[in-house]
Amino acid sequence: MLTGRKLVLTLVFTVLVAVAFGASCRGFFPKPTLQSVAVGPATPTLQTGNTNNTQQMTAVGTYDDGVRTDSKVTWSIADVTGTNVATVGMGGLVTAANQGTSTVTATSTEIPTLSGSTTVTVTVSCIQSITVTPVAPTVTHGSPEQFTATANTCNGPFIITNVATWNSSNTAVATINSSGNATTITTGTTNITASSAGVTSPIQILTVN
Repeated sequence: MLTGRKLVLTLVFTVLVAVAFGASCRGFFPKPTLQSVAVGPATPTLQTGNTNNTQQMTAVGTYDDGVRTDSKVTWSIADVTGTNVATVGMGGLVTAANQGTSTVTATSTEIPTLSGSTTVTVTVSCIQSITVTPVAPTVTHGSPEQFTATANTCNGPFIITNVATWNSSNTAVATINSSGNATTITTGTTNITASSAGVTSPIQILTVN
């Protein structure tokens, strides 16, 4: 049986061993180092109004020992097109306000030089259909063609040209940018469509002579 003094010495020795072991472990397993930050989900689309108007963003950190959600970030948002498009809270919740696009950024508080960003698009709410004009245009090879997208909503028509997702089915004939401007490349035809909030317009056939 341990006497009182021996018991105290044993406890002290045990504590010292534990402290030494802990220090040794920290030496063998150094703190992971952050290498990059990514923001998700990628390029979400929100709507004005009171429905489908928020998105919880997440920051994912890539460390030298793996990838995991990183909460040690500060969130910021900046308009790209439009004015006061959306806001972002301290926890990364984005709330839509006005039509346009914004860049949402998460900056590491551990290494402030590391950050990640993605683009958030805000379109109008209650889209029932989308109309693309001009109708079946024909242009000369080398000439551009500007298309316009109009969202037909339960609140009336709204121009969404700059926030719609544009597509050309035959990019060898013509490509189309995010503003609806088609660049003609060679003779032929291609189908042009505009999409927003899960709704896609009927095709307009662009003929290039």
